[in-house]
Amino acid sequence: MKVFKCRAVIIKRGKILLMHRFKSGEEYYALPGGTMKRGETPEETLAREVKEETNLNIKIKKKLWEHEGIAEKKHIVQSYFLAESSKGKLKLGGPELKKQTKNNIFIPEWVETKKLQLIRIVPKGISKYIVTIIK
Repeated sequence: MKVFKCRAVIIKRGKILLMHRFKSGEEYYALPGGTMKRGETPEETLAREVKEETNLNIKIKKKLWEHEGIAEKKHIVQSYFLAESSKGKLKLGGPELKKQTKNNIFIPEWVETKKLQLIRIVPKGISKYIVTIIK
């Protein structure tokens, strides 16, 4: 069974929007986004997920790339989109806020793009694709 996910690359004033995660003793970053619900388009999924996770409304510019792989014994297809934020004040919301515990922390943050090579971003290797967009 395939699981479809969508992720947003949002860059503004030399910074990229990432979800800073602390989960089960690990620290990492991920692009905002999530799993597609039945009947949703990828664009609808992305807008909903970014709004839930960051409180920001977005405008999708274009699809950047797609990545397939196996994670947690599931076949995952992730679509990545270039988007820009419009309205909203950055804050955590939605299911992530409800799932937050001392062992599962979500923090939406703007990270300087020049620091991308210094932080751990999942999935592994995704930062090399992000860097090509910034140039």
